[in-house]
Amino acid sequence: ENIEFRGARVPDGNGAGIRFERGRLRIRACAFFDNQNGLLTANFEDAELSIEDSEFAQAPRVEGKLHHLLYVGRIASLKVSGSRFHQGHIGHLLKSRARRTELAYNLLVDGAGGRASYEVDLPNGGDALLVGNVIGQSSSTENPVVVAYGAEGNAWPQSRLRMSHNTLISDGVGPAWFLRVWADRLPPGTPVQAVNNLSVGIGVFALGAQGDFAGNHPATRAMLDDPDTLAFALASGSLLRGRGVDPHNAFGVDLSPKAEFTLPIGTQPLPEPQRWSPGAFQR
Repeated sequence: ENIEFRGARVPDGNGAGIRFERGRLRIRACAFFDNQNGLLTANFEDAELSIEDSEFAQAPRVEGKLHHLLYVGRIASLKVSGSRFHQGHIGHLLKSRARRTELAYNLLVDGAGGRASYEVDLPNGGDALLVGNVIGQSSSTENPVVVAYGAEGNAWPQSRLRMSHNTLISDGVGPAWFLRVWADRLPPGTPVQAVNNLSVGIGVFALGAQGDFAGNHPATRAMLDDPDTLAFALASGSLLRGRGVDPHNAFGVDLSPKAEFTLPIGTQPLPEPQRWSPGAFQR
């Protein structure tokens, strides 16, 4: 808690602010800046990692190197909440091979000068829940995919992807692939469920991702409060306000958000609105 990790370097390029080998690790209110990997885990399948209200930023600018801000191996579970990720370079903002990955109420927006590839990479599938996050790629991204699922093939007996009330953003002039699922590399019939997500910018969301989709809407930057100051809520007069579906039972399971990200890091409780809007913010 309350520790900054900065400038980790080793010759093989895998220097890490924290190298998590095994056991259970909880991180709260920490900062990881300018490390070859902000945090890097081993592959013990009983390890558990929880990150709360922390910041990962400033990947080293080394051409040809994949320096991820957070790189999680094949462990039991990863939970990240109330945290901010930005200023990646070539590598990903967050990469997780965990059996279960839960990302809730985070700000994963690469920002000006960022050159991350995928913003969220879940290469081996697994049970993934993304709720209430803002996930955004910069105009200098190295790859048009924002959220990637299953790109390197299945590693777990069961996989499932659920996305609820995320705001997905592309600042590029070319089309983004807001969600890409490699269904042919995952177990047959892997469930993909997406409800009340907002995709901002030019691009596609559900293309090629067979599954259950409800209440997802495209939008433009002009429909948000002020993206330049990290205000990503729908503007008060937006026609999309109240256009979501009830996330409590959209697919027979409760996928409603219970909180929202709040700057600079952290979360605040979310009183349930009378009508749900797509995206990460209801206020």
